[in-house]
Amino acid sequence: SGYFSLHASDSADDCCAQCAASDRCRAFTFESNKICYLKDNDDAGEARSTATSGRVNPTSDNMITIDYDDASDIDKTVAAAKEADVVIVFGSAHSGEGHDRDNLTLGGNIDDVIPAVASAAPNKTAVVMTVPGSILTPWRDTVSTILSNGFPGEQVGPAVADIVFGEVSPQAKLPVTFPNKENEQGMTEEQYPGLPNTEFELQCVYSEGQINGYRWYDKNNVAPAFAFGHGLTYGGQFEYSDLVVADRTI
Repeated sequence: SGYFSLHASDSADDCCAQCAASDRCRAFTFESNKICYLKDNDDAGEARSTATSGRVNPTSDNMITIDYDDASDIDKTVAAAKEADVVIVFGSAHSGEGHDRDNLTLGGNIDDVIPAVASAAPNKTAVVMTVPGSILTPWRDTVSTILSNGFPGEQVGPAVADIVFGEVSPQAKLPVTFPNKENEQGMTEEQYPGLPNTEFELQCVYSEGQINGYRWYDKNNVAPAFAFGHGLTYGGQFEYSDLVVADRTI
């Protein structure tokens, strides 16, 4: 979408080179029918198996080619990852109004794809995930970076692209705790989803009181996978100095 010119092209690399040679071009899409679309905006197009899209940095001569793989064949995905300079695995957990998730895992086969790809492409694999709350990350120690975008809006594509390409630094903090395992707090069926009685089909007893979420981890001295408020950003070493706290003692 949004292209200003289209040309015949033999490969994605050739299409990328055509974009780089144009002062106007910011992104390109190479279709499997050997058509190259040149675009004057940052929209590299919808990812799909029949097309290869990429963006060209207008401030340098470096060209960036983005290859998409739907990960339906993990062996094929792993082979592609070995050839890549950087690998980004996208995952999500689906939820909706009126029903809860069955578990805290990512959807589809992504929890299997991530460690397989990370093993094939060590120190260059990142995970971008759209999740409606806490999620399990058993593969977290195998990847270089995890970017969680929470509940995204319609501009999630450009927003994630800006962070991935370094145009914007990530600054957010986790509003929830990411656990090490399912039901780490040990919630009972009586607490949720509740038990039937003579008055209600299901009734919950919130016997945990306020000792829930990060409060439970703090009280029980359990280190979560990622704590409430966790969040890193780009950059090197940071130093704080001359800190002052007024009207209280720490």
